Amino acid sequence: MCHCSYATNFYILLRAVDRLAANYSRLPGIFDSEIDEDIPRLKTVAASVASEMGLNGASLSEDLITEMCRFGGAEIHPVAAFVGGVASQEVIKLVTKQFVPLPGTFIFNGIDLKSQVLML
Repeated sequence: MCHCSYATNFYILLRAVDRLAANYSRLPGIFDSEIDEDIPRLKTVAASVASEMGLNGASLSEDLITEMCRFGGAEIHPVAAFVGGVASQEVIKLVTKQFVPLPGTFIFNGIDLKSQVLML
């Protein structure tokens, strides 16, 4: 069983949310009345995404899955501004070729104010 980092769990769940949104034409948890049925759906899709990434038996946090459904696709403006700033900084690094850009996928956890770069 793979006990993946918090950032890896978060990345898997972001991909699962995208896939679930594509399948159901809406984000999970967008309606309060559907959160309870969206949680098992997201859990199933997340297990599929983890398996495709070669993380068979990945242990995804039940709390994180529930939180992703409760979140309902909301965007918190300060977090969006911070992530946008990081993205623009990386674009400037690429355009000017003066600095080395991040070597992987940047994951930011706005709850704990922690970030991590995943090498995929």
